[in-house]
Amino acid sequence: MDPWGIEALWRGIVIGIAVAAPIGPVNLICIHRTISRGRLNALMAGQGAAVGDSVFAIIAAFGLTAIAGFVTDWQVPIQIIGGVILVGMGIQTLMTNPTNATAKQDDSRLDLVKAIISTFTLTITNPATLFGFAAIFAGVGGIVGSDTGAKAGDYGYAATLVAGVWVGSTLWWVFITNLAALLRDRAEDGWLLIVQRVSGVIILGFGLVVFARLAGLLNF
Repeated sequence: MDPWGIEALWRGIVIGIAVAAPIGPVNLICIHRTISRGRLNALMAGQGAAVGDSVFAIIAAFGLTAIAGFVTDWQVPIQIIGGVILVGMGIQTLMTNPTNATAKQDDSRLDLVKAIISTFTLTITNPATLFGFAAIFAGVGGIVGSDTGAKAGDYGYAATLVAGVWVGSTLWWVFITNLAALLRDRAEDGWLLIVQRVSGVIILGFGLVVFARLAGLLNF
């Protein structure tokens, strides 16, 4: 018995970190934004991903089969949107010169909202994340069933688990943006440019992989 939900919370935190930590496009985007626009903008971008992860966690934890079915039925156009966003962000990253762009600490509210929306959209246009949460939650105390959703109607446990996912994901983005800020402050301009270019190529590559998979050229 865990009346305070501590177990559910720490499990959710671990899941949130585990989902956010693998190096992917959002990690690279946050690194790029830290270098070119400053820590706050990057943190907001990370928050967009954290909210996106939380949305998928809610769907998986509460067994919202109608929404999950919609994501499954429309996964091709959803992935196309995600691919377009990745290609656009990759090109933008390649075109940005960190040696000429002073890290901005005075972003307008609109800039920060755009940062959140961009990574939120990128996160929720990856249906694999939803299936990943469903698989993970199935192994966390049987919280997800094929038809029933939250186990035995324990929606408090499910809600606490989802909150933990958001906390864990947010903690990861705080860590990665501070690490990138340390790199920005200590590295020479030449190294920052290399990091920027490599990040842009990889982000663009992620987008091209999406389209290659949809075209049947890649099967993984």
